[in-house]
Amino acid sequence: MSSELGAISPLAAYVGSFIDVSLPAWALMVAATAIYWFVLLLPPVAAMTYLDRKVGADIQMRIGPNRVSAYGVFQAVSDAIKLFFKEDSGPDAQEGWLFRWGIVAAIVCVFTAIGNIPMGENLALSNLDSGVIVVLTSLCFSNLCIFWAAYSAKSQWSVLSSFRVIAMVTAYIVPIAIAIVPPILIAGSPNLEAIVRAQGGMPWKWILFHNPGTLFSFVALFLALQIWQARAPFDHYRAQGEIAGGFTAEFSGMRRGLITLLEYLSLMLACMFIVTTYLGGWQFIVNLESFGRAANVVEFLWFLFKIFGLVFVSIWIRWSLPGLRADQIVSLSWKILVPIGLFGSTLTAIWLVVFKGRGIGDFL
Repeated sequence: MSSELGAISPLAAYVGSFIDVSLPAWALMVAATAIYWFVLLLPPVAAMTYLDRKVGADIQMRIGPNRVSAYGVFQAVSDAIKLFFKEDSGPDAQEGWLFRWGIVAAIVCVFTAIGNIPMGENLALSNLDSGVIVVLTSLCFSNLCIFWAAYSAKSQWSVLSSFRVIAMVTAYIVPIAIAIVPPILIAGSPNLEAIVRAQGGMPWKWILFHNPGTLFSFVALFLALQIWQARAPFDHYRAQGEIAGGFTAEFSGMRRGLITLLEYLSLMLACMFIVTTYLGGWQFIVNLESFGRAANVVEFLWFLFKIFGLVFVSIWIRWSLPGLRADQIVSLSWKILVPIGLFGSTLTAIWLVVFKGRGIGDFL
């Protein structure tokens, strides 16, 4: 049964290997899910909130959080407690359940996508053959849930915000779908675990440097995922200078905290997806067979190191560049990202045919 469970959920099988008592599959899945969310995922997300505020403060020549504990490291905890005790109010004309549960549904969509991304050899909550397709579908549905939450608020700014959410779906999903083609071609499968194993630990073994075309696809994927996150300078549906924050202005209390959680989970998902498909995933620079079970810890920390490198770049972009208008974002997508992605995918396909699947790293 462990082999069958490992094919479905490597993390559940890995958790079961530590337990002498035979447990049913559902119990192992529950334990694996709890470990994945509360041990592997949420602590890095909490660290991202602190890093975002500190880096942003440094760029703007401010101090940033510095009151709650040493250097303000527990500022996120303090903010969460404050939001929990604030009044949860909303506009009078709201559509009750859509307004209340839209953001929760969006978070579930992001969780679903993250659960398919392996953080280590045995640290994937789900191992689906269609992992890439699940991630792309979750990206679309998360924005659809945001549309429901925004439109159901029934205020002028939230309705305008909801229209922008829908208008931007094609602005990110088409470039992402095109830019993800090279990793699928190189690995021969849309399975995310297979894509990681098609790479190596050294940079020249990453798909990013497999051939000249993958560099173009990487740029298209990175920028398209920035558009999907809707963080500055691509904050199209909550632009403070244009629509007064959009639908986010209608949320208060803990529901406002859920919007912040969704923002940083989206940042985490985007960076995890890029690292998995183009930057070698959890593959370490040396062989870890002699490490035994500790190899998974090393792989996870190495994976986080890459993620936080991308997080820093994303934060840098957010606090450094002026915001773009909605029409400028659409033009960027269709006139630049889509052609770049198509060029990269075409060049990759030609390279694979000419060099029989070998990459630049195979010639070194």
